[in-house]
Amino acid sequence: MPLELEKISAELQKVHDFGDELGAALAKTFNGDGVVGGGWTHRSGHAHYVTVDLVHPSGLGVWLRHQGGYRKGRNGRMLTVGATYPRGYSGRRAEEIRVWMDRDRTDMARDIIRRLLPDYLATIDRALKEARKADLKRRARILMNGLLEKTLPGVTGTGGTPACESRDRRRSYWSGGRFSRTRRPALASGRSPRDGGHHQDQEPKVKPALVSGHATLSDDATTMDLELKEVPAELALKILAMVNPAPALEGTIVPREVAPAVPALLAAQRVVQGQVVSEAAEVTGSTAT
Repeated sequence: MPLELEKISAELQKVHDFGDELGAALAKTFNGDGVVGGGWTHRSGHAHYVTVDLVHPSGLGVWLRHQGGYRKGRNGRMLTVGATYPRGYSGRRAEEIRVWMDRDRTDMARDIIRRLLPDYLATIDRALKEARKADLKRRARILMNGLLEKTLPGVTGTGGTPACESRDRRRSYWSGGRFSRTRRPALASGRSPRDGGHHQDQEPKVKPALVSGHATLSDDATTMDLELKEVPAELALKILAMVNPAPALEGTIVPREVAPAVPALLAAQRVVQGQVVSEAAEVTGSTAT
């Protein structure tokens, strides 16, 4: 190994050893003082500057970074200390602090506990709760994307990313219609059939969709926005009929004879109870009551 590389490697190892010693001492004090019930461990990173992580089984974490090594004097020996939050969390975080890296390790640990931990513990519960909700939504998208891939084979992620590499994606794309391209499949050797390859090495082709478009899932995968391009009119009408809240009645017209008209009923005679007058039987006009 060249002398210059040996020197660089020795310097990196020195920085790593310092971080390892610092992390072990801080974790020992954290556990001795029963911070969050104990159980703290440490990691020292391999970098050109000191980087230490204190990790708790519950998911809590504290990190220390030597970010000002270019400064002179005491300022160049200060460590920035911050708290670990779930990825994607955008809420309020505990304010970062600075500690002198040459300070007594026990005093440094208790200074971190006093100045950083209260604000961290006041904000981490909300962050972990949001992280759990985000994970449930992510799992729902994975499930829905799996159903989408079975329903319409050939979908990809943004930029043509294979579906298997973006399981929790929010948007899926597919090509079809006049946008579908007939591509000669690659062989295991990387050659095309015209280059003398064997046809049995070809991957099965996916039949293109009738139209191209993309689908965008909501965060929790309960809804989906669809965009279809150049849909044939007949197919478009079928799709619209499926989303019509009051679809037209469908059936088959069967020819039959029309029944004869029903005749109107005769008017009923009206009888009024009361005095009955008989017709005159004689020329004299006598009447009977």
